[in-house]
Amino acid sequence: MKKQQAPKEQKTKGKENSTDQLDKKLGGPNRPST
Repeated sequence: MKKQQAPKEQKTKGKENSTDQLDKKLGGPNRPST
């Protein structure tokens, strides 16, 4: 699951509302680049 390890800067761009929740459930591979 460390393949899609992105910096916390990308996680704190407001995507915590939606994609970050999916990211925790799916393990990351569903997280968009932006």
